[in-house]
Amino acid sequence: MWEPGENIDLKSATILNKKEGTLYYTNKRLAWVIKDSSKVTITIPFNQIKNQQVSTQESSRIKLRLTVNSSKGTDLIYTFEWIESSKEVAKNERDSFKNAIAVKISQVRQSALARSESSNSSNLLARKNEAATSVQQSSRKKVKLSRQDIKLRTMVLEQNPDLALLHKNLVLNGLVDEEEFWSSRENILADYRIQLSMKKGEGAEWVDLAPEMQDNGNYKYTITPEIAKSIFKQYPEIKNAYIENVPNKISEKEFWRRFLASQYFNRNRVKRSALAERDSIFDECMENEDKYLNSGGDVANKGFQLGPLLDLTRTEEDHPTTGNEKDITMQPGRDKESLSLIRRFNRHSELVLQSISKARNGKSDSIANAIIIEDLKKHDQNRGILLNLKDTKSYFNLPESTTESEELGEDELIQILESSKKSLHSISGKLSFDVDSAVFESTMQQLNASILKKTSKFDSNITLESLIGDADLAKKIQILYAESFELSRHFWILVKPPSNAFKTQKLKSVYDKIQVTKSKVDEALEANKSNDSVQTILKRISLGYDSIAQMYKSFSQLKHVI
Repeated sequence: MWEPGENIDLKSATILNKKEGTLYYTNKRLAWVIKDSSKVTITIPFNQIKNQQVSTQESSRIKLRLTVNSSKGTDLIYTFEWIESSKEVAKNERDSFKNAIAVKISQVRQSALARSESSNSSNLLARKNEAATSVQQSSRKKVKLSRQDIKLRTMVLEQNPDLALLHKNLVLNGLVDEEEFWSSRENILADYRIQLSMKKGEGAEWVDLAPEMQDNGNYKYTITPEIAKSIFKQYPEIKNAYIENVPNKISEKEFWRRFLASQYFNRNRVKRSALAERDSIFDECMENEDKYLNSGGDVANKGFQLGPLLDLTRTEEDHPTTGNEKDITMQPGRDKESLSLIRRFNRHSELVLQSISKARNGKSDSIANAIIIEDLKKHDQNRGILLNLKDTKSYFNLPESTTESEELGEDELIQILESSKKSLHSISGKLSFDVDSAVFESTMQQLNASILKKTSKFDSNITLESLIGDADLAKKIQILYAESFELSRHFWILVKPPSNAFKTQKLKSVYDKIQVTKSKVDEALEANKSNDSVQTILKRISLGYDSIAQMYKSFSQLKHVI
């Protein structure tokens, strides 16, 4: 069903054309498989997806609609509806598909644009400057993203709706390249990369697994795949029993029903333990676990090796007459009822310690790190930052000092002294400055009153929506502002020297895209002449565009970049 090298990143149970199935997102395509089928029913290549739409927030159904190019000339519409019982879970799964598809569509479009631009411009640049062509072709090389990078960018877009909207308006519409969009957000990607690299602990939802009361008076437990995975990891005996019995002997539903009714599950619940049913499968699991814990667990059966630097028994024979006397008051097993529970807690602690030790260095490395004292190691002397001199000639050639010095005569020195005396005697009046306190206080009060009057007009709680008075218009203005800021940032980065043929061509492309956004700003200015707040905001954006136009005109007149 799957091609060689194809990996499944996302999957969800959906309905398409009133038929149930599973929607898959892989590294090569979108695939939908009808229920109880082993073959892919519908394949949607990423390069054929024109656009995607999602249902509104108020809609009771969670949907994703894809418009796909067809070889017949007409567009195909696929509407997938999520059948997850929880609306929040379904929405999260739908948004994961939406953001992942958006990243893929952007990559496909940018790669196609790069191929077309490189083919159209290579001939022109080759006639002008062969070296400039090689620079452009190397700069236009497509960056291949790993699955981890795609997952990272998808997660960032999912958790930042404003950034996802900006990505949609700029990248998916072809105004900014995918790599350029993310180049200025490396710090965000770095933060999320750290979150992905963190090893999360196992969830404890199944420990407090509570039943739901149904209308008929029965109880209902919900065991999700995550809860089942946690149970298997905590209790390997249950995992072995599951493998041996499901689905050959009993169904999965029956297995979990018997598990929840068994003494194995209810042994730590005093009220339910007496009412729990006897079960051949789980009674055997409980006996095996008790034998395992009574025999010492991992330490005895699996040859658990304690570190030689921590194992006190390694040097016990060297000093038999020293040390502390054994405490006979602490005897294990005195409380039989809690002994089994304590051993299970100890086993859980062993599993936690083992999971941490696996992530550390090897055995020899851990011993070396323990016996090497960092303070006694020889450290290279910090030589600081080396001074890189490009022009040493001008540095070492000091200005020549002249041995000839002009000395003032005695008459000239006397003349200078007399002139200074006359200047000092001519000073009259007070050298201090007295301030009238009443005038000073009155002036300060007036200044403070003026400042308070101006600042009182501004409220930190004022939003753009309340300032403009229209939610839809405020959203439109916000999008225009974000697009203008992003395009302006790219423009000023490209116009900064040094320049080359690729940057010149890219600058022209960005400037053309700025003109498209500027036309939107002009239309909004024309349509909202009566709204002073909108006029103030958009006119400030227009001033930025005027500066860009003036700079681009000056840049185009430079002969060395034409």
